[in-house]
Amino acid sequence: MPRASFACALLALLATSLIPHRATAPRVAARTIPVGAFPVAVAVDAPTHRAFILSQNSDDVSILDVRAARVLRTVPLGSPGHLPGDLVLSARTNTLFSVNEGPDLEKPGTLSVLDARDGHLRAVLPLGANPSGGAIDPRRSHLFVTGDAALSALDVRSGRLLRSAHSGALPRDPAFDARADRVFVANDDDNTVTTFDAATLRPLRTVPVGESPNTIVVDERAGHVFVCNSFGGSLAMLDAASGRLLHTIVLPDNPSDIALDPPDGRAVVPEQEAHSATILDTRTGHILRTVRVGKEPVAVAIDARAGLAFVANLAGNSVSVLDVRTARVLREVPVGRGPNTLAVDSQNQRVIVANSAGNSVTILPETP
Repeated sequence: MPRASFACALLALLATSLIPHRATAPRVAARTIPVGAFPVAVAVDAPTHRAFILSQNSDDVSILDVRAARVLRTVPLGSPGHLPGDLVLSARTNTLFSVNEGPDLEKPGTLSVLDARDGHLRAVLPLGANPSGGAIDPRRSHLFVTGDAALSALDVRSGRLLRSAHSGALPRDPAFDARADRVFVANDDDNTVTTFDAATLRPLRTVPVGESPNTIVVDERAGHVFVCNSFGGSLAMLDAASGRLLHTIVLPDNPSDIALDPPDGRAVVPEQEAHSATILDTRTGHILRTVRVGKEPVAVAIDARAGLAFVANLAGNSVSVLDVRTARVLREVPVGRGPNTLAVDSQNQRVIVANSAGNSVTILPETP
C-alpha cells in the first residue's frame, strides 16, 4: 500500500474510534418455562407486566412476570372435578375470571373469581351447564357468559347474577360491541347467531349462519361481526348494528380461530387441516391472500400497533409470524410442545404461547 494511502487509512481508523457508539438494546431471547398441566388460556395485563395462564388438568392459574419470564405464583381455582376453559380479565376492577365446565355436559359449571393483583381466590360461583365466555362491558362493569342455552350478565365486582336471556342450543363465547351496545352469541348446535341488547339482554335478532359457529369477534371500526363456522369452511359477516347477515366468506378449509387488526382493516384466520392462514379485508369481507404456515395452525393473536400476526401451530411446535399489511409470512419460530393458544403483550413487545402438550409457556420477543 502506498505510504499516503496508509496514512489516510490510519487517520480514518483513529477518527472512527473517537466517535461514541450508540448503545443498542439487549436482545431478548425466547424462554420456555413450566406451568400447570395442560394450559388452555392466556390473559395479559400489560401495565403490570403480568400474564395469567389457565391450566385445565391441574385446575389452577399461573401468574407470570412477562419481562422476567418467571412464574410468580400458582393459584388453585377451587373447583376440582371441573374443566377450566376460558379466562377473562377485567383490568379496570383487577378481577380475573375462570369459566369452568362441569364434569360432563349435563352437570353445571362454576365461575372462579380471583383478585388479579395477588391471585387471591375471592369466590367460586355456580354457573349453568356448558358454560362458555366471556366478554366484559367495562362501562357497566358487566361480565357476559353463556350456559344452559342462555346468555347471562354478572356484576364484575361481586359476581352476582343480574339477568339472563334465552339463546339458542349450546351457545358459545359471547362477544361485546361497545359502539353498537350489542352482545353476540354463536349457538353451536342451532347453526345460528343471536344478537342481544347489551343493557337489557333483550334478543333482537337470530340469523342462520354456517355449520357449528363458535368464535366471534367484532370490528367496531368496520361495524362488522365475524363468526367462525368451524365445520362449515366459512366465516359469517354480520352487520353489528342490526345483527343481519351480510356475507358468507368461503375459506380454503374450516377456520380454527380469528383475530382482528382494526387499524388496517384486516383479519387473520388460521385453517388447521390446510396448514394455512387467510388474510381478509374486514370492511368488504374480500379475501386478500391465503398463505402457508406451520403444521395444524389452531390459534392467532395480533399486535395491531406492530402490524404483526402470530399463529400457533399445534403439530409444528412453532409460531408463524405474519406481516398483516403485506399478507406475508416473515418467519417460523420454535416453541414448546403442542402450542394451542397465545396472546400478545404489545406494550412489552412479547408473545405468550401456551404449550398444552408440554405443560409450559413460551415467551417470545415480537422481533428476533
